[in-house]
Amino acid sequence: AGSATLTIPAGVTKIGFYAVCWNDLAGGADLSVGGKTVHISPNANFKGNSPYTLQITDADYYTVEVTPGSVEVKCDKRAALIGINPVEE
Repeated sequence: AGSATLTIPAGVTKIGFYAVCWNDLAGGADLSVGGKTVHISPNANFKGNSPYTLQITDADYYTVEVTPGSVEVKCDKRAALIGINPVEE
């Protein structure tokens, strides 16, 4: 749980990433990316202490439109974002 700031390079208008939340969050969690809300699902193997063996699926992939500069990412639950990259149009 917490927040982070992502630096979005000039020319990037959309980012894609995989995201999951802690396994005991039956209803999932809301992740805020640049003021936009993404509802993420729990991952059965995201529990206990690291190392984690996450099984990520296509359903765990999200895209969000962003503006270049700084984008704040926040989640009040324990979550993981993986493979944050620009999305080509």
